[in-house]
Amino acid sequence: MKIFVLYRLKDGVSFDTYKRWSLGEDQPTLRVHTDVARFSVYATTAADASTAPYDVVEEIEVETSRPGPDAFEGFVDPDSVCILLGEEIAE
Repeated sequence: MKIFVLYRLKDGVSFDTYKRWSLGEDQPTLRVHTDVARFSVYATTAADASTAPYDVVEEIEVETSRPGPDAFEGFVDPDSVCILLGEEIAE
């Protein structure tokens, strides 16, 4: 199963600060979980990034959909979080 997590950063949190935390703490922590098969984080790059509804998109492939830790609360605007669960459409 895939989980897509989309969110904006909190006011006052620079992308560089978020990126250091993501690379140094969040990504290494999630990648060692036995339920996580794959974890990728994407920065929003749109033709007009100032109007993009989200700053970050996380793609997580998991064995189960148990809720994870809320460690990113210090960086993420909680009102902007959108979590989607999905299965690939394929033959």
